[in-house]
Amino acid sequence: RGRRAGASAAPALLALFAFHPPSASACSVCQAGDPIFASGAATGQETGSVSAYLELQGWRKTSGLLIEEAGEEPEPGREVNKSQSLTLSLSATPIDRLTVTLQTPWRFNTITEAPTGEEEATNHLNGLGDMSLTVGYVVWRDGPVLPGNWVEARLFGKAPTGPDDLSTKGVTDPHLQPGTGSWDWGTGLAGGHRFEWGTFYASAAWRFDQPGALECVYGAVGLVNLEHLAP
Repeated sequence: RGRRAGASAAPALLALFAFHPPSASACSVCQAGDPIFASGAATGQETGSVSAYLELQGWRKTSGLLIEEAGEEPEPGREVNKSQSLTLSLSATPIDRLTVTLQTPWRFNTITEAPTGEEEATNHLNGLGDMSLTVGYVVWRDGPVLPGNWVEARLFGKAPTGPDDLSTKGVTDPHLQPGTGSWDWGTGLAGGHRFEWGTFYASAAWRFDQPGALECVYGAVGLVNLEHLAP
């Protein structure tokens, strides 16, 4: 976080690895999950098909209080950020092996500030989040229909479609905004292996986050996801 001390994040989805360079800290790490977190991925659709699904995510983050001015020490206390995201995903497979997915999230954000020895203050903001587009291409598979093993290459981008300047109780809090105000992009690989007793899915992505709204700097983030799907 650009102006945050002692931050920690706990994404709801399994993120086994998250890295960002020391020159920047990543507010968007809690939103930077795998753009397609599913074991079927592009191989789960037939050529010419279109699909839609809803995904609900939730996460809780705890950090120190916001620094009001650069160079100041933060007040003693803590801030708790509880957020949920309801995302509509639309996927289309126009040609064999190629799938395009558009994700539109609706964000529900709540922040509670608890200065030491003072009364807690809670604020809420809801709204459209940042939309993303992912293009996946299956570079290898062991069969044309629902293969047991496959590898997919991915390219994705995120646009600052969500508002990043909303105020509540006269305060504009960058960590409460539905949108980040940043254009992000990245690339990665995903793959799956099917056993008789279930399917393992893994993906790795490197995401380049651009400077966001309200002086927040997001930096870059690497993610590795691992999923097991029981039959």
